[in-house]
Order: sequence, then structure tokens, then C-alpha cells
Amino acid sequence: MSRTFAALAVFVTFQCVAQPTLTPTVITYLAVIGCGTVIASFLISPDTARIRWKKSSATHRRLANVVRVAVVAHIILGVIGRRSGLLLIGSGAAEWAGVGVCASCMAMLCWTVVLNPFLTPGVSVDAARRQFTVVGGPYRYVRHPHYANCIALWFGSILASGSWLSGLPFLPVFVLLIRRILNEDAFLCIHLPGYRLYQLQVQYRLLPYLW
Repeated sequence: MSRTFAALAVFVTFQCVAQPTLTPTVITYLAVIGCGTVIASFLISPDTARIRWKKSSATHRRLANVVRVAVVAHIILGVIGRRSGLLLIGSGAAEWAGVGVCASCMAMLCWTVVLNPFLTPGVSVDAARRQFTVVGGPYRYVRHPHYANCIALWFGSILASGSWLSGLPFLPVFVLLIRRILNEDAFLCIHLPGYRLYQLQVQYRLLPYLW
């Protein structure tokens, strides 16, 4: 949990320093991300919190590092876009809509960590805790709602930044995320009891009727 709070503090501080002015949109966006992260951290089950970082593989750590770089680049490019007028979204309503999307995503994050007590950064199956396939809530519609939520959060952050330029750093992260989803599906199908049947019942990974 301390790592999460440290990362959150760095994110908020960098946002405040990088922004030319702290507009109401930016302040609300930071409040949404901060409150959502803190609440989700306290909702994670104690067992999951203890093993959360131990389960991280080298592959996950590489992906996490790419995400961190992408977030920093997202903030910088958002500021550059706003100052230069490059690829502006051009609507205050759209920026507030982005904040609303982020708020919905943080609520979904809290719901997901409560529903799935086995949600960890790494791809693994915890036999000691008798891990089972979670099928309730958003898992009834897609097999990886937490990843779908990440993508929606990125989109909301792009809208809130005011410039489409800020979305460029997320393109390589999206490609890596798709690769991780495919690998995770293959791993869970072999090692997690009931997952193969779950795949037949819920056909879509991220978006219903699309993929």
C-alpha cells in the first residue's frame, strides 16, 4: 500500500508542477484519481495486499515501467498540447466528461477489487487460498473488466487533459496490454479451475460483441 500512496503522491505532484494553471477541471480530476486510488487500496483484501508485489513477474514489472513512462509522457504532452493549441479537444464540456469517465472508472475499480479478491499485478493462481473463477458483476459480460476499466480510464484522462496529443503515449501500452490479456487467458485456462468453462460462457475479453 505504501508503494501505491508514494506513486499517487508523485503523480499528483508532477501534475501540479507541470500544469501552467490548476483549473477546476484539473483539480477535480486529481481529486477523483486520488480519492479513488486511496479507497481502492483500503478495499483490497489483506491476503491480496500481502502478496500483491510478491506475485509480480519480470514481464509485469516491464509493463508497469512502460505504463509509468506513458503516464509521465501523457502529462507532458497534455500540457504541450494545451499551450501550443495542438490537437486540442476544444470543449470544456468534453474535459468535464473526461473527469466523469475517470470517476466512473475509479468506482468500477473499487467494485472489481471487492468482487475479485485474487486480483494481483502478476498472472498467477493462488492454490493456497483456493482461488476460484470470479463470474459475478462485470465478469458476467467480459472476462477482463479490470483491463477494460484501465483503457476507459486512459480515455477519460485524455479528454480531461484537453488535447488528443496526450493520448499518444498510451498506444504502445495498449498493444502490450492486449498481449498480456492473451497470455493471461492461456495461463488461466490451464491452471485455474473452472476458467475453461467460463471462457465458453463469457466469450468477450474486453468489450461485449466486439472482442
